[in-house]
Amino acid sequence: MIGCRQRIQEGIHNSGRVEYIDAIRGFVMIILVMVHVEGFCFNITADMPSLISLLNVIMLPFFFFISGLVGYKSYGELGVLTSIIILENRFRRLIITSLIFFLCFVYAKQINLQEALESNSKAGYWFTYVLFEFLLLYVSIQLVFTKVKKHDKLQDFVFICCGIGFYVATMPSILERIPDQYGLIGILSIKHWRYFIYFVLGMLAKKHNIVFQRLLNGDVLITCCLVIFFLICICWDTAISWHFNIICSITSLSGIALVFNFFRIHSMFFSNETAVGRTLCFIGRRTLDIYFIHYFLLPLNMSHYVPLFCQYPVPIVELLVNAAISAAIIAVSLSLGHILRQSYFLSYLLFGEKVRKSSPKDVARRV
Repeated sequence: MIGCRQRIQEGIHNSGRVEYIDAIRGFVMIILVMVHVEGFCFNITADMPSLISLLNVIMLPFFFFISGLVGYKSYGELGVLTSIIILENRFRRLIITSLIFFLCFVYAKQINLQEALESNSKAGYWFTYVLFEFLLLYVSIQLVFTKVKKHDKLQDFVFICCGIGFYVATMPSILERIPDQYGLIGILSIKHWRYFIYFVLGMLAKKHNIVFQRLLNGDVLITCCLVIFFLICICWDTAISWHFNIICSITSLSGIALVFNFFRIHSMFFSNETAVGRTLCFIGRRTLDIYFIHYFLLPLNMSHYVPLFCQYPVPIVELLVNAAISAAIIAVSLSLGHILRQSYFLSYLLFGEKVRKSSPKDVARRV
């Protein structure tokens, strides 16, 4: 039993990585920090003429799409025991580590703990919490279908129905009508379950990789996505006034297809062979470090120092100032993460990773 658990966990940590996927993760993490800089530092909201509206629409769906793509496994074939061990590992990395940083952040910023726990946002640390909920649901459905023969198409149909059902049920107009006597909507972060459809699409893209690659290689899908995406960008205010949720979904899906395909066809440029590729890949492999630490580093209330910029954001100036602040926050987050990883115990506790201790031969070789 112990040997089986150890082999499974080693397989989790040593699984092969696709460099351009790491680069995409790094790119989306940069966008995440930039969105938080605009919202937390400059108090620029989505109703202002700003980049934040478009970035917000694409960023979170893309994160869940990539999470579904890289996290796909056929748990039904692996069996119940293996699935439990993998979920145990994910619980430690996504829930335990997030809880530690969450408690530290709540204490440092003097946030009411009960209110933070009962809120959908969890003081910003909701993503890993919701991602584990998605993994738990995903594994449970797969294990249920292990007894059903020729279950692949039916299983995919159930996943898609769940994704669409959650998306519709979590629309504000519907969610506010659901009775919530015990505050479970906030405790379970049900508001964010609308992103499950993007997690499912990422999982299906990996499962049916040949079909997915064929669609991206064809000209029809990319052309349609380009036309739709830029038309919506040009007519954004008019489009969202028609139907906000539908327009956001179309923009998210077309943006995901375009960005993913761009990184895919330029995979050599976004590999470890180039400086840009190495940087994005490194950030993509350290997303947890940045996600957990950057909240502590966001400079708040900068709107007091640059009031005109915050009230009337100019896209070019906004982008340059935001990029400079975001780059500094990411660099400091990575540096602090690297320092914390020097301790084998803290590396395991805070990031869920076991660092291999250097042998005397390795030390001698470096010298």
